[in-house]
Amino acid sequence: MIAVDEPFRPLPGEVYWIETRIAYRADVKPNRPAVVLAVPRGAFVRYPVVTRTTKLHVPGVPHAASPALGLLVPGVWAHLTSVEASSWTPGAVRRAGLLEPKVFAAVQERFG
Repeated sequence: MIAVDEPFRPLPGEVYWIETRIAYRADVKPNRPAVVLAVPRGAFVRYPVVTRTTKLHVPGVPHAASPALGLLVPGVWAHLTSVEASSWTPGAVRRAGLLEPKVFAAVQERFG
């Protein structure tokens, strides 16, 4: 069992609902889905993530609704940001599952 404030390492391609306060990019929503692009090693690293919006006109990678990930309406993987590894804790992020491989490949190609 991981303590609520104990950081852990995610895996690339995993979708998490993150508290947007931990992301580098300012956001109007308190929580947002984010897919992890990479997990660099080191003591003081940031995990690159791409957040999803339901504003379909925003440039990015379109994504159909995915109820299994908690994504109930279509959206777009659109905003590249990063999260400090020390902030990646069970109290700040909640794992939703793996993004479909085809969609993750498109996100990596656009933002990776």
